[in-house]
Parts: sequence; C-alpha cells; structure tokens
Amino acid sequence: MKLLEFILKTPLRILISVINISVIRYFFGYKSSFKLIDSIVNNKKVFILGSGFSVNSISNDQWNDISNNISIGLNYWLIHDFVPNIIQIEFLSDDKKQYSDLILKVLKIRKEEFINTMFIVKSTHLLWWQYANLTFLLKEIPSELKSNFIFDYDFPHIGNSIQSFSKEINFLKSFNFFSKKTLFNYDVRASLGYSICFLIKRNINQIILCGVELNNGKYFYEKDLNYYNSKFEINLKNSNLYIHMTNDPLIAELTISHVIYYFNKNNRTNPNNLITLISKESTLYPSLNIYSK
Repeated sequence: MKLLEFILKTPLRILISVINISVIRYFFGYKSSFKLIDSIVNNKKVFILGSGFSVNSISNDQWNDISNNISIGLNYWLIHDFVPNIIQIEFLSDDKKQYSDLILKVLKIRKEEFINTMFIVKSTHLLWWQYANLTFLLKEIPSELKSNFIFDYDFPHIGNSIQSFSKEINFLKSFNFFSKKTLFNYDVRASLGYSICFLIKRNINQIILCGVELNNGKYFYEKDLNYYNSKFEINLKNSNLYIHMTNDPLIAELTISHVIYYFNKNNRTNPNNLITLISKESTLYPSLNIYSK
C-alpha cells in the first residue's frame, strides 16, 4: 500500500515543486539548473561534510585532501570556517525558523567568502506556507550570491520501513531514475540521504562522509560555542540528543544508516565501496570502510 501511495503522491509533490520553482525563478530571479555543478562533480570523489562533532578531529592532512577535491557542506556547515564548493540547505517550516534566520544572517556576513560557493536548496515539494517566511528570505539573500543558488525539483520518500523504501527504489530504477542527470531528486531521510542520491545520479566514484557519527546529536560547533556565537551574533546551544534523529529507530524504522548501507551495496559505479568514512567515530564503522587516498 505504501508503494501505491508513493506512486500516487509523487506526481503531486513534483507538481508543487515545479510551481514553487517557477515562482522562485520568475519573480525572484533564482536558478534551477545543475549544469555548473554537474561540470564540477562529474565522476569525481566528493567529500560530504556533515555537522557532527567528529569534524573537530579531522587532521591537517585530511583537510588538505578535502581542499584539493570537491566538497558539499550540509546545513549548519555554512558557519564553519572551511568553505566548500557546494552547501546544501533548506528553508524549513516555522518550527525551525531559527535555522532559516541563521542562514540569512550568515549569508550576509560571509557573502564575500561564499562568492564561489554554490548553494543547493532542497525540499521544494512543500506548500508555500510550510516554509519559514520564504518570501522574505528570497528577497533578503545578498544579491552577490543570488546567481549561486540552485533550486531543484524534489520529491520525498513515503514509506518509513526498510521494505517500503526498497520498493520505492526499485520503482524508480524501473524508469532508470538513478542513471539520469536531471533536476528531479529523491529526498530520502533528510539532507544526507538527499546528497547521496544526488551524487549517485551523477556517477560519482567515491563519496567520503565527514562529521557523520549518528551515534550522538552533538554538532561540531559545540566544541567552541562562544566562538561561533560571537562571530555571527547567534544563540547556538549544546545538543542533549543521545542519537541523531535521522538514525533513531523510535522515530522511523527506516534510519539513515539503512539508506546509506543500501546505496553503498547497490550501486553501479563502485559496489560495496562507494561510500567510505573519514573517521572511525561513526556508528557506520566498521560496516563502511575507512577512506584512504
């Protein structure tokens, strides 16, 4: 039944996404083309920079390696000193308005640093009123960065079980969905799952996860809250989560670990070794291998 729900709801989600992006393009002047990003990431290894506490353990040699390759920072990464090639964000619903306000504040402060960074905005399949003051945000993003923003046509997974997820994947594969570079993207288990799907569609040879522990809810900035709070005049706090929400089976049977293991095993470019880890601190170790140059 969940597969049927996915089949029936996905066209509606895509239609909502198309309408949203049409408005965003023609009334606010933003892009919806991945051509530049495709030219950057095609068939290369990519570091995904999560916001976990283990980011603070990355060595200088590892940072040099990350700097010499392609990197995608997720969500809170935009406050980290290291500027990646791509930052993935989302304009969340009103219950997360603090995060949306943070995005705008940091973009204004760091607009010169981000002049060569591309921003992918996901979760465009929601109704307009489900976002945190979206009209205001689109107007207030620094003009110097507007051409760096890309909005995709995405649609979410429906089923929260491993079985329903597998059925959705097989259904999408029947249309060769993961073999085509399109604007349409599968949003599964939040930002990390989305990024992995995005890269698989672009035939990436190797995906290296950094700051993705999942066995706690701590963020990299918690090591020096005073530094980040004073730098951006924000009010970040310590997390009291014992496990990352996307990996908590009490929230959903389908955890982000299940999603990652599935994609690592079932891919056409590098089966069982597509996704590796930069650190053993992750709960994904030893199921995933440690990255080596």
